[in-house]
Amino acid sequence: MPHAQRAAAAVTDFSHIRGTTVRGRGGSSFDQSGTKQTWHQERVHMKTCVKLILAAATATVVLGAAASTASARRIEVSEQRFHQVWTSITFVGEFASVKCPMTIEGSFHSKTTSKVIGQLIGYITRVTLIGGACTSGHATALTEILPWHITYEGFGGILPRITEIHILLIGAAFRFELLGGSCLVQTSTTEPSEDWIFIEPNTGQVRNLFPNPNRLIRTSAGCLAGATGRFEGTSEVFAGGQESGTTRITVRLVQ
Repeated sequence: MPHAQRAAAAVTDFSHIRGTTVRGRGGSSFDQSGTKQTWHQERVHMKTCVKLILAAATATVVLGAAASTASARRIEVSEQRFHQVWTSITFVGEFASVKCPMTIEGSFHSKTTSKVIGQLIGYITRVTLIGGACTSGHATALTEILPWHITYEGFGGILPRITEIHILLIGAAFRFELLGGSCLVQTSTTEPSEDWIFIEPNTGQVRNLFPNPNRLIRTSAGCLAGATGRFEGTSEVFAGGQESGTTRITVRLVQ
């Protein structure tokens, strides 16, 4: 048999040996039935492992960021100074009510505030109430005892998204003329005015504020002493003083 024929026969003879691998084009391995050998399966397995590792790493980063935000201990505001515009704020007593337009100004002690209930976080420093514009009576804000105190009372929403901040207003004082008498109404640590600040969940912007209607405040002597009343109404909240316009304050959680 010529040498070339013997070489070809030798290659052909190898193909019937069990477990023998013959290399094809491109380095692919084939067994005797012509299918790809184990190395290809291992390559597919390796790709799968890499994908799983990347997915796990991504999930770890996302969960870590969420946990960090959820455990954030402080609230940050974009502006310390603020003003509130009440088209009308109403003191609703047991037998009468007075409704008046009012603007107040104040500031937070810091741009960042710890979520500690009872903590003093700011002051009301200016109150503008035009008694002559009231309906069903007359009212005066007792500005000589400013500043009024603002304390932190809690928040609403599901972390990491806050939709409300609850504050208490302590020391706020008004004198109302109604039913032929003069009524002094003053908030205190035992009978504060609780206000809810509402935050737009998608942007973090503070939209408005309104009093908790379940907080009752006792009136003083000279106006059905011992009777109770509450504040009602909704105010718009803006950054800076009254001269600052209508820029909104934004709120977010920080570590």
